[in-house]
Amino acid sequence: MRPRDILMHLKCRDPTNVSSMKTIYNARLKMRVLQTCGRTHMQQLMKLIYDHGYIERHRVQENAEVVSEIFFAHPKSIQLVHAFPLVFMMDCTYKTNQYRMPLLEIVGVTSTGKTFVAALVYLRAEKEDNYAWAMECFKSLFDGIPFPKVIITDHELGLMKAVSMVFPSTVCLLCRVHIAKNVLKNCRKAFSDLETWDKFNGAWFGVMRALTEEEFCRKLQLLEDEFRAFPNELSYLHKTWVVKHRERFVSAWIDKHLHLGNTSTNRVEGHHAKLKRQLQTSIGNFVSSWQTIHNLLELQISDIRASFEESLTRIPHRYRGFLYRELVGVVSIYALQKIQTESYVADGIGPDSSLCNHVLYTTCGLPCAHMIGKYKQEGCAIPVAAIHPFWRKLGMTSFIEDFTDEVDIGPEIEMLLKRFNHGSIAQQKEMKICLKKLSDPTSTILLEPTVRKVDGKEQ
Repeated sequence: MRPRDILMHLKCRDPTNVSSMKTIYNARLKMRVLQTCGRTHMQQLMKLIYDHGYIERHRVQENAEVVSEIFFAHPKSIQLVHAFPLVFMMDCTYKTNQYRMPLLEIVGVTSTGKTFVAALVYLRAEKEDNYAWAMECFKSLFDGIPFPKVIITDHELGLMKAVSMVFPSTVCLLCRVHIAKNVLKNCRKAFSDLETWDKFNGAWFGVMRALTEEEFCRKLQLLEDEFRAFPNELSYLHKTWVVKHRERFVSAWIDKHLHLGNTSTNRVEGHHAKLKRQLQTSIGNFVSSWQTIHNLLELQISDIRASFEESLTRIPHRYRGFLYRELVGVVSIYALQKIQTESYVADGIGPDSSLCNHVLYTTCGLPCAHMIGKYKQEGCAIPVAAIHPFWRKLGMTSFIEDFTDEVDIGPEIEMLLKRFNHGSIAQQKEMKICLKKLSDPTSTILLEPTVRKVDGKEQ
C-alpha cells in the first residue's frame, strides 16, 4: 500500500494514533533492512528470483559488473509457453523504473482467450543487439517444443530484425493498431475537414482488410485515384507500408497464417496499462518493481486456471444443441464463441464453399462457414477432429504430449568434474567462481544501473 493509505488506515482504526508520514517511512525502511539482511540490491533481487523459481539471465556492461539487461520468466509462465507456443506479441513500455530502462513484455494467448506474460526483459537500449539478446533468451524457453508460428510487433525495426534472425521460420506480423496510429499522425493534418479524412482512413482500412491480392490491388488503386490530390500522404502509405510490409499486415497475406485471430499488440498494450496501475510510480528500483510484477503474474495465472475450469465444467445453454455436443467440455468456451459467430454466416451460405472466405479455418484452425453449413445440412455434430489441438488444451501441460519435466544432469556433472580435474589452478578457480554464482545467486557481485537523470534531476 502507498504510505499515505497506510497512515489513513491506521487513523481510521485508532483516532488517537499520533503516527506521521515519517513514522511510516521509517517503519518501511526498517522492514527493508531486515529483509535484505545486508545483501546488496542486486543480491536481494537474485534471491527473490531464485526463491520463486524464476528463470533469469543477464548481461553486464562492457568492462564493468553493472547490469545492462535482465531477462526473467515465471515458472508457471514457462509452462504456459510450453502449452500454448503458437502466437506471441511483443512491445516495450516505459517509465517503469528509476533507471529509465525500457521494459520489453512478451505475451501469449491461451485456448480460453486469456493473455499470459511469457517473459519480461529490462533493456539498456532499443537496438538490434539488445533485442537479439532478448530473443535468444526467449528462444531458450522452447526446450523440445516447436517455435512460435507467429510473432506480432509494432514498427520497431530493431525488434523486427531480431525476431527474423532468431526465429527465421516464424512469421513476423505488424500491429494494425500501431499502423493506424502512425497513419493518423502523419496524414491527418493534410485534411481540412473530418468527412474527407474519414473517407481516406476508411479506404485505407479497406486496403488492409482486403482478402485477396486482387482485391488489395483494386482497393489500393481506388484509394490512389480518389485521393490523388494528396500525393504526399499517398507516397507515405506506399513507401512506408505497402511496398515494404504489406505481407505483414494485409489480410490477403496474414490470413494464410495461424495467428488465432490476433492482428495487433493490444494484448501486450493492455498488460502495460495493468502493470503501470499496479506500480503507481516510475521511480521504483528492480526489487520493488519485481515484487509488483510477481504479484501481478500470480493473479494472472490464477485467472487462467479459473478459465480452464470454466471450460471443463460450465456448459452455457446456447451450446447444448446437436452441433456442439461433441465439443462441450473438450473445447474452450472461447473457441465455441468463435464457432457460434461463424455459424450465423453458415445460415446464409450453407455448404457452398465458393461463398466462404475460409478465414476462420486458416487463421484459427476452426470450422469455417461452409463446413458448419455442411454439418447442419447433414444434421451431425462438429467432430472434435475438426478443431485444432490448440483449442482442445484446457490445462498447462506441454504442447508436446511426451515432454517430460524430469531433468538429468549426471552426464554434464561428470564432464564438469573431468574438466575441473584436468584444468590448471587458474582454470579451476575460474570454474569455482562460476559454480558459486550458479549455486548461490545471492553471492553475485553485480551492480544495479545508475539512476538516470532528466535535466540534472533524478527521475
